[in-house]
Order: sequence, then structure tokens, then C-alpha cells
Amino acid sequence: MFDDIPMGPADPFFDLKKKADGDNHPDKVDIGVGIYRSEEGRYQELAVVKKAKKVLEQLDLGHDYGLTTGDDRFLKLAAEVMFGTENEALASGRIASVQTLSGTGANHIAAIFLARLLDPKPAVYLGTPTWNNMKPLCDHAGLATIEYSYIDPQTSELSFQSCINAIRIAPTGSVFVLQGCCHNPTGKDITPDQWELFGEEMKARGHLAFVDIAYQGLGNGLDEDAAGVRILSKLGIDMVVCQSFSKNFALYGERCGVLHVITGSVEAATNTKDQLRSLIRREYSSSPAYGSRLVTIVLDDPELRQQWVAELASMRARLHQNRKRLYTELSTVLKTPGDWKQIVEEKGLFSCLALTPGQCRTLIENYHIHLPVSGRINVAGLTQAFRALRAVTELDDKNSWTALQSLVEPAVVQDETDADGWNINHFLYQCQPRKDFAQWRDTGIHQKTQTPKSLVQPPKWRREQDPDLESRVTIHESGIEAKFHGCLDSFDRPSPLAIRADFPFPPRENGIAYFEITINHDNVDESECHGPIFTIGFVGEFADLRGGYCGWRVWSAAYHGDDGLVYAEQSQSADALPTETMRTYGYNSTVGCGIDYGSGEYFTFEGEVVFRKSSKVIFRKLYPCLSHHGSAAKVEINFGTRAFLWEGAKMLAPPEEEIESRADDTDDRTAMPPPSEPLKPALRRQSTATRFQTYGRSTSRESNPRVAGIREPSRERQGQGSPVRDGSDVDRHRAHIERPKSAVSQNP
Repeated sequence: MFDDIPMGPADPFFDLKKKADGDNHPDKVDIGVGIYRSEEGRYQELAVVKKAKKVLEQLDLGHDYGLTTGDDRFLKLAAEVMFGTENEALASGRIASVQTLSGTGANHIAAIFLARLLDPKPAVYLGTPTWNNMKPLCDHAGLATIEYSYIDPQTSELSFQSCINAIRIAPTGSVFVLQGCCHNPTGKDITPDQWELFGEEMKARGHLAFVDIAYQGLGNGLDEDAAGVRILSKLGIDMVVCQSFSKNFALYGERCGVLHVITGSVEAATNTKDQLRSLIRREYSSSPAYGSRLVTIVLDDPELRQQWVAELASMRARLHQNRKRLYTELSTVLKTPGDWKQIVEEKGLFSCLALTPGQCRTLIENYHIHLPVSGRINVAGLTQAFRALRAVTELDDKNSWTALQSLVEPAVVQDETDADGWNINHFLYQCQPRKDFAQWRDTGIHQKTQTPKSLVQPPKWRREQDPDLESRVTIHESGIEAKFHGCLDSFDRPSPLAIRADFPFPPRENGIAYFEITINHDNVDESECHGPIFTIGFVGEFADLRGGYCGWRVWSAAYHGDDGLVYAEQSQSADALPTETMRTYGYNSTVGCGIDYGSGEYFTFEGEVVFRKSSKVIFRKLYPCLSHHGSAAKVEINFGTRAFLWEGAKMLAPPEEEIESRADDTDDRTAMPPPSEPLKPALRRQSTATRFQTYGRSTSRESNPRVAGIREPSRERQGQGSPVRDGSDVDRHRAHIERPKSAVSQNP
């Protein structure tokens, strides 16, 4: 029966996304699909949405069907975002609103509504170029489309006269599709004055405005981006408005949108909404509830709403910085022929570059840069300049730094931050003791940064997915407990597995940072197994720990439990030997790792310092890390949410009453005081369970009285514990870091 069915119409964006998602090249850049991407080129969830998800979980609303037209509270809040709280049409009840399957669903229902209920069926005018799905959508609804020039190809500017002429010559009652802001694909928006003129011409000729607004808040601001809709509404023009929360809430897969129809009377609005109800019932019955519930929670809470507005402002700022960076690269650095000023004049996610289809295909096939053959790019996907500068701070290569130093300008990357809140000044200052050519700039050094909160699995911090990952480790939803799955004969595992914290240690001006882990059996019979191998330490942002333990690879250092040795970038020097600690560890052990930027890295065993050494490896962005190989075990990690076993933490922490008296004045993230000011102990909220333990600056054991009292291992305990392997055999240690470990010493 289905043998003669032909292929469907080609969809270039389906093919584009499929190809981009399947490209695992480390240099891949996806600037095709229209989603906001982080500096790392990944999907970025809004922090306010994370909070809303926790609220929603507590509400436990279940999974019942919603109303066909959608949740009334959500629709009211969405309409206020679009039209403003003082809009006359909204206040008088002349707007019919229904929930839809995001913006595309709103456009579809609107087109079906116009095609079926307006007689005669109107012609639809499309300014080109436009959203690539608009014409197929109208064709599917049975609406004839007529195209006119929206952009002047000679100047790359909005062709205002062409738009006015189309409005004037169109038959009375025609439909004009207009994009409210952040025009897709050109980024060229209609100005408020032009909206006024368009509206007057359309009203005089009885035309209907069909406004698609999918990027509200990503252009100039929520109210500014809705100016066109509000101007047309004030003029009393009949209008349909297609609203999406996919972009401004980053809820792309939740399909959350609204269709608003502005009518001339309350009765017309009532009838219109009922007709829309009937159409939706026959199309998809009701919309998904999850996304609209999250949006409602945020918009209904003044504090969360303000946070949402602030996050949108941050996203806009980064888009603007990316545009300036691209413009500088093309016009100043590369001196590419042509006038590129339109890049910085455009708004939103998109820009159309003067690239041929052949050039676009070359970028895809040869350089792993994924974009449509039209040359439209998503500027949120441009991440390379800042990432390149960050990478250079990890390398001791003056030539690389010299080549990229011109990018460290206020108009390029000065205000950019990564996901942890670090800007280029943080990176420069962090590596300054290691490099004589990285000059720290004091501007922006006060900016707050994220600090460790939980453990994350490898796919969260490296591109490659371990196919055996789920069978090897499970991280509890709290983020501070991990179960490593093993077996009694577990050394057949292909390689060690490393996991790390979600955020890095605080920058070096925050003094000392420390964390501990406790290793438990997890229902393993100790008498029948050899025990696991664990390492605790830290790892650099760009370190690759696949197939190896922390400490074996560049930009890492760790205290290893099976032999009691501390390895620091051991693979970098064939003659470098690991350092003895006289303590091995395994089941029922508590060990710790810390960084004192005055005296180096240090490790603790059962509450006592067993290693301290100053090295240059710490002067970079570092993440707490642990690795495992062998038998099953459960690890509890302590980032300072409870008392540490190491008593030195108490000695370095500020008095309890000082914490309590000043807790309300602190933030959940760590601020960097300027080097010119004396450092004060960093305070943390008692209620913040995820705050990393940080203390005031420490220089050395002798010069800092708060550190001088830290106990070294007592002589009585130095002979206890597992036998410590001899560290004098260079050849043995060379072999040791070239293959997985095959035995574990018994735990003390």
C-alpha cells in the first residue's frame, strides 16, 4: 500500500542539523540552527529556568491534560509580556489568546484560521528574504503568497520604499507577514517610525497584520522588541501575533508558544477564540504543559522575573560582543574586501554574510563549520576568539600569545565571560606567576565567578561520550555522591574513569581552596575483592584524561590511593618522579585536596597533611577531580557543606559568629578582591549547601600564623597504613604511567 509513496519535500535545515549533530570533530562550529549557544558552543539553560524546575517539582502538578486553549494564567502573563499591562485591547478583552506548539505552531494555526474563516481567502505578502518555513507553511494552509523585496541587495539595508509600495498596491484585505524583531535571516529590523508609517498605510487599506515575533528580548529589550506590535495595536489594526518562548526562555524542545488575535470587539474576540479552540482540537487537542508551567512560575514571581530580564540582557550583550568581534576580524584583522558594518548594526541571532553556496559547502566539508548555504549565520555560535585566548593562557608559547593579543580589547573579548564567570582578566591574572608575558589588567577582576557545587560526568565537560559510561558511574542528583560500579574481578575495565566538579577552584586571589572525599564499600564484600584504585586532585580546563589517571597527564596533579604517590603532570617528563606521601588509601578512607596559591598544592589523609609542594601547575583554571578504576565503591564529596575532617580547615575559616553576622551581605559566588587591597576571609552563606570552602590569602606556613598550626603527619602514624612502594626506580614509574594499574594496596 505504501510502496509508491515518494520522498517528501527537501528541508535544508533538517539536513543541516542532522549533519552538524553527527559531526564529532573537536573543532566543529555550529552556526546554523537558530538557538542561543554558550561560549562553549553548547545549549545554555537559563539559571532562572533551573530554579523554576525546582519549584515545579515541589508543586507536583501531575500530567493531566490541559485545556484545549491552554492555561489561562499562562496566557494572561504571555499577553502582558507582548502587549504591556496598559494595552487597551488587552484590558478591554479584544484579544483572543490560545496556547500553541511554540512559534511555528502559532503561525500554522493562524494560517489555517485565515484560510478557513476569511472570505474571500486573502493573499499573503511576504518580504524576502524571510523565515524559510513561512512560505511552505502558507502553501500548506492553502494561502497564495506574493513576494516583495524586504532587503535591498545592493545596500543590505531594509528596502523601505519596496515595503510601502507593496502595501499600497495590494488588494484591500490582504495579509502582510512582518517579523516583530530580530529579523530572520537578516537581523535588519523595522524601526518604530517605520512601524508607524506601515501601520497607517495598512489601516487605510484595510490590510491585516500577521506579526511573527520569536526572539523578543534578544534584540534591544522586551519592551523595545515589542514596539511594533504595540504601535499597530494602538492604531486599531486587526492583527494576529505569533509569540514564542523557545528562544527567550531557551525552551526549544518544550514547544511553548501563544497565538494572539486582536479583534475589534469583545464579541469578535470570544467567537475567534472558540474557532481557534475548534481548530486546535482537530490538530493536536492540547499543548504540552511543562514549558508553559515553567514560564508561568517565572513570570508570576517578581524576583524570578527580574532574574529572567537580567539573563536576557546578558545574552544580548554577548550577541553584541560577538558581532563586534566578527566585524573586527573581517574588517581590521583579515582586511576582507567589502563593507561589513551591517554586522554590528543588525539585531538578534542572525546575520546574512555574502557567501556563495559553494563557499558554504567548503566551510562545512573542509572546516567543520556548519551553516546553511544561504550564508545565514547564528552569531551566538561564534565562540573561537575568546576560547582561543583562554587556551593560550594554558600554553607557555609567546608566539601564540603575540598572535592573539590584539583580540584583548574592550570591543572584542574584554567583557566576555565563560560559563563560570571568568573573563580574560581572570585567566591572565591566574597564569601570571607561571608566565612572564601575560600581563594582568585590573579592569574586571572584581567580577564574580562560579565555584564547585557538584560532580559531573565526562560528557558534561568533554566531547567524547564513553559508550560504557552508564554502567561505570552514577552521580546522585545531589551532585555530591557518586557510585562507581565495578565487580570482584574488575580490572578488565578498559581504562580509568575520571569525573570532575562542575565549576573550578576560585581564582588565586581568593587564597586557599579545599575539598575532601570519603570512600565507602557500597555493599562490596571487602574480603572477596582487591579494592578500588582512587585518585584525588585537580585538572586543567583543557586537560584530556581519557584512558588515564589524574596526575598522569598535562595540566593535572593527584594523590593516588594504591601507592600513596603524588603525580603532577608526570607524562611531561620522563625523568620526573612522583612524590611519596607514606600513606595509601582505599575503602573507609577520607582524603582531601587543596590549593594554597602561596605555598602550592597539598593533600590530606585522615585529617592530616601528607603532602605539600609549590609547583606552577596550579597557576591556571583548575577543577577538582577524582578518578577510579577497579571494584565498586561509593564516594561522598565535601565541598564545604559540612565540617572537614582536616582540622586545618577550621583554623583557616573565619569565626562562626563572623560568618553569621555577615552572611546576608555575601553572594553564592566568589568575588575577586583587587591585589591592592588586603584580602579578607571569604564568607559563605550557611544555607548555601553547594558553596566551595574558601579562605583568606595564605603565603607560607612560616609567614601565615593561621597556617603555621597545620599538623603534619605525626611520627607515630608515619609507620602505619599500607606498605608504601619504593619511589626510587625511574623505569618502574615510567612504566607505571604508561599502562593501567593492576593491583591495589590494602587500605590502612
